[in-house]
Amino acid sequence: MTARAVALPFALAGLALILNVIRLPRRPAPRPDPRPAALSGCGLPALDRFGGLRRAVAPRRRFFRVVRLGARWIFLTPRGDPFWLLGVFNVQPPDRRFGAAGVPNAAAWGIATARQLRAWGFNTAAEYSSPWVEPVSRYGARNHHDPLPFVDLLRPEWYSLANRHHYAPGPVKNLVAGLDAEYHNYRGDPLPDVFDPNFAIYANRQAEAETSPALAASPWLIGTAIGDTDSLWGFGPGGALPTRPAGKSSSNIGWIALCTNFRQTGNAALGVRYRNSRVFTKYALARWLRHRYGTIQALDRAWHAAYTRLGDDGGYGRGTGLLDEDGRDPWVGRDDVNLATAKPAVRADLNAFLRKFADRYFAVTAAAVRRFRPGHLVFGPATLNGWHGLTRPQILAAAAQYDDVVQASFGSAQVYRRTLRAAPNRPFVTWMGFTANANSELAAYARPGAGGFPTQAARGAAYAAQLRRDFDRPHVAGAKLWDWADSWGEKANWGLVSLVGRPYGPSHPCPIANATPTATGLRGKGPTAPPRRAIAAGFTGAVAAANRSLLWAFRREMRTIQVLAHGR
Repeated sequence: MTARAVALPFALAGLALILNVIRLPRRPAPRPDPRPAALSGCGLPALDRFGGLRRAVAPRRRFFRVVRLGARWIFLTPRGDPFWLLGVFNVQPPDRRFGAAGVPNAAAWGIATARQLRAWGFNTAAEYSSPWVEPVSRYGARNHHDPLPFVDLLRPEWYSLANRHHYAPGPVKNLVAGLDAEYHNYRGDPLPDVFDPNFAIYANRQAEAETSPALAASPWLIGTAIGDTDSLWGFGPGGALPTRPAGKSSSNIGWIALCTNFRQTGNAALGVRYRNSRVFTKYALARWLRHRYGTIQALDRAWHAAYTRLGDDGGYGRGTGLLDEDGRDPWVGRDDVNLATAKPAVRADLNAFLRKFADRYFAVTAAAVRRFRPGHLVFGPATLNGWHGLTRPQILAAAAQYDDVVQASFGSAQVYRRTLRAAPNRPFVTWMGFTANANSELAAYARPGAGGFPTQAARGAAYAAQLRRDFDRPHVAGAKLWDWADSWGEKANWGLVSLVGRPYGPSHPCPIANATPTATGLRGKGPTAPPRRAIAAGFTGAVAAANRSLLWAFRREMRTIQVLAHGR
């Protein structure tokens, strides 16, 4: 053998090593799918790393988006795969007050809980959830080994009232607090003065301060919800359709704007004082009416009113100016819900201004999110159409104009049809919640007349039935369940798990090692817990089965969809 023949193999080997070293950075090994491999045996269809079906119908993008395929609205994952949102609100660790051993490792709890949710067929951590079940948060990145897509929440409508963190020069006024004794409806929920410049300042500075670079760049952030209807009085059901239970209709915001005091100096309940006492929404209404009618005489003729000025003339509740109105005058009347006692022109104008108010709220909040979280979806407040009723069409239409996703419930086919009439060109994500106190670890706290179910199995059947109804409505692109755990404040069995983190039914439809909340230290006896066998079957098993059934139906439907060239 010649020297050349001996050296050739070593030269080739050296060349191969050099080429391999050069090639490695250019062709990295594929990243493993972070979904637990065991989930593939849980009866779920093949899913991508985000929980979408493995059936790309659009090109890849950086973030989640929504598209309409024929009659069906859907989400698309960053991979371009179809995604029907199945979320759970308020995923939080248990409280030691109820006998739980605590959470020795928050990160481990978050990973285990995310896996638990996936095993039950959920794919989204909805609003109010702990940062530990999300792969990234407004505070920065998390070391999360099993990421779960999530919907974040910003609440300028609530926190601006006390100017929390001093994002604005001053607090925003609550319009409900300015109503006097002529008002006889509910006072527990506020309504912000959205025409106050401080509201827009607060919304923008909150979005900026609470958006970390990691959050803004994260593909796991489905979108940001703006507000909660619990702090947006008037965004709840109007009086067009009955509520369940009866009597839950919210006030017409046009009536509130006309009848609230045009001055507020402070809010004792919040412990705040106002540098500028002007209530900007009432002045905005007065300006709008001046533009519409020109003179007080023209307004009086249209309204059959007896105002003497478009401003104030004698003081709120006493004077004869437009700004002095508090609901006592017969042309306005005290019906703050349906405006049935108001003159026809009054009713028409207040409903028109209601749309102006809704436009202002949604325009300001959506712009703030898009400015600091560009490319991500904007969700409306959770949740319109509350109490099985129908939110006023002006609010639904404004939500559809400015937001990418409208959050609304559909208590009946009629509510769904009338919602589509007001907002025909947007996808919806629904809210649902069910209780069965008598068959839960809160059995000692009866809820007479609360509409709960007698057993966890019946509660699970109700979830399955509602989910089927929502999926059969092509404008519905997802549903969220309230709540991850029972509520001690309400003494209500809302949860998938008890107050100590114990599931109401099977932990998993198939075994996953170290994946249950109990495995991360959530042990203990819940308050007044019934025998375990009484709640071992029912809710979580039915929920998991319903979610699996929906995902398979979704897969069958998506198999017929042609690939899109682009999507919104």
